[in-house]
Amino acid sequence: MNKLTEMLPRTLLYLITLGTVVVFALVFFGGSVDPNAEYPEPVYLDVFMTYLIVVGAIAVAATLILSLIKLGKDFIWAPADTLKSMISIGLIAVLLVATYYAGDTTPLVILGYEGTEASDPFWLSISDMFISSIGVLLAIAAAMMIWSPIGKAIKKLK
Repeated sequence: MNKLTEMLPRTLLYLITLGTVVVFALVFFGGSVDPNAEYPEPVYLDVFMTYLIVVGAIAVAATLILSLIKLGKDFIWAPADTLKSMISIGLIAVLLVATYYAGDTTPLVILGYEGTEASDPFWLSISDMFISSIGVLLAIAAAMMIWSPIGKAIKKLK
């Protein structure tokens, strides 16, 4: 089981990278629906949008499944690590709830759009939640990348 949990993420990464290269090549070199239009639309734009949804779903599913597998292993072999995992899951849940309630529900004005999704407060908050959460998580990741070498250097000095 340990070999599977090590091999699966790497294999998924390679497959997703290959798929991304193929889809981007299709979009950029596949031509446009009406080349004479003011804003040409790529022929394979629907393939690109579907690919984004599929990759997002695969990433979420793989993350959840592998996290649950690790959580189960840790629960059996290292209960202290299980507590750390549960705390991180709780912090992410708190982040999502906080960014959902901090989201702006002002209806969007989109020229030429007649639908109702641009004025639904739930979906406006959800989109703001994802954008804000991504920003916060990227800032935390950047801070950790900067702090990690500094922390190691400080430990070596002691």
